[in-house]
Amino acid sequence: MKLFYLSMATLKKLAWRILLLTVIIIAAILLIPRGIRYIEVIAHRYHPIYAVETEEKVVALTFDISWGNAMAPKVLQILKDQQVTATFFLSGPWVETHAELAGQILADGHEIASHGHRHVNFSPLSKDQIIDNVMSAHNSIKNTLNVEPSLIRTPNGDFDDETILTIKELGYLAVDWMIDSLDWKNPGVDTIINRVLKRLQPGAIILMHASDSCKMTDAALPTIIKETRAAGYRFVKVSELLTLGPNDTKIR
Repeated sequence: MKLFYLSMATLKKLAWRILLLTVIIIAAILLIPRGIRYIEVIAHRYHPIYAVETEEKVVALTFDISWGNAMAPKVLQILKDQQVTATFFLSGPWVETHAELAGQILADGHEIASHGHRHVNFSPLSKDQIIDNVMSAHNSIKNTLNVEPSLIRTPNGDFDDETILTIKELGYLAVDWMIDSLDWKNPGVDTIINRVLKRLQPGAIILMHASDSCKMTDAALPTIIKETRAAGYRFVKVSELLTLGPNDTKIR
């Protein structure tokens, strides 16, 4: 029988790797159900902003729009009735083709942010392609609304280190979310509501959509607003949220 011997140094390295793997697995079990995408973040030195560290009971309600003109007016009316201001991440082509509706979002006091130009994942793109995508949307929004956004949510929330660094070089901050309502899956109104309310915590950014492909957002939104307020929270725009606590995009 052939025996294999491992040095003490090798055994220590092996033990540390097993410990690290155990920590990652435990993090996945404990954190993923809260809607926090930390396992993805572990693979990167840089990441978007998901939330801020604060004890104040505030959350930021955000909406992505890339398609259609039917859902957005419904969402705007609910927000107006409930006196809630939100942050809207708008794609460049949508702003150009729905200039009046985009202008209404701005006129209602909501924050205008970018959702890029082409709705494609950024991580496979070259740096030049990322720049072209970001700046094409930037120019569309600026030329249509006379607003220069400084916040961007990449399509599908996709990113890698080069994406985050390139975005920062262009004067933007990348913003994702801590709470995904899953309204984009049309899973049922109660499911959308429960997804948000069960994951509320101070400083969280909530992801919802006002594109026409999302059929249930308007039905779920009033209850989400009502119950979030009943839990003692107030709604703020993302830019205000970022002033309330640490939110660095670099992992320390």
